[in-house]
Order: sequence, then structure tokens, then C-alpha cells
Amino acid sequence: TLVGPLCSGHEEGDNCGVFFEQYRAVGVDLTGSSATLDDAFFERAGADVTRPTIIIAECVLQYLHPTAADELLRWCSHAFAAVPLSFVTYDQIRPGDVFGATMSAHLHSKGSPLRSIASYAGTSALEARYEEICGGAARSVTIDVAM
Repeated sequence: TLVGPLCSGHEEGDNCGVFFEQYRAVGVDLTGSSATLDDAFFERAGADVTRPTIIIAECVLQYLHPTAADELLRWCSHAFAAVPLSFVTYDQIRPGDVFGATMSAHLHSKGSPLRSIASYAGTSALEARYEEICGGAARSVTIDVAM
């Protein structure tokens, strides 16, 4: 059941999102400050740091500069430190295979380069990233294994 407006009618970018009873999606500059992230997650989306949380980032982190993506993961880990947190991502890896090279070149030509793909090109690099930044165990699965 939709429990809130798609846009509240405020200034552009202010409180726009999709709000369901147990799901919230808001737009935010993920390279912003912790105050910007706090506002988006806690004020606008109503995230509750007392409840187990799943953060889904689909085709997001590889577009960010590696430092910005790492800072975002660090912020999530600290913001939800008191509860079980699952961070689920779906991002392109393997820039060296035919598909990866083709997609990387295409996205770059469209002005949307995959800024982190060289730093985190495979599952072991991604697992090491999450374990180092967020602590605990990390597991990655490629789509061919998941199917």
C-alpha cells in the first residue's frame, strides 16, 4: 500500500520518493556529506536504526569514484551499526571480458563511466572491500552462479 506521495510538492528534490509501509526510496546525491545522507535516510525515508535493515544499491556503486563509494559504505556501516544490516548490490564486474569491455566503453561514450570497476573488478575484490570497510563476512555471487 502506498503510504505517501511520490512528490510532496516542495521545492524540486525535496522529499520526492516512493513510500510504502515497509519500503522507502528517495533520491539523494550519494557523494554528499553525512548530513545529506542523514537527511535522506532518516528524515525523508524514515529509516529506523533500531530495526534490521536491507539497503539495496542496484547499478550504483560502480558509477561512483572508488573513494566516494567506499565512504558511502562506511557511512551505512556506521549509521546502522546497532542493528543487523544487509547491503545488497547488483553491479557490473569483469571489465576485461567481452561483455564488460563493451558495456564499459558504451557507458563511457554516453558520459556515464564506471568509475569503480577497475578497482573492484571481481568477486574477491568486492568481498575484500566489504569485509574491510563494513566488517564481518561478505559474500558475492555472480549472476551465472545465482541462476
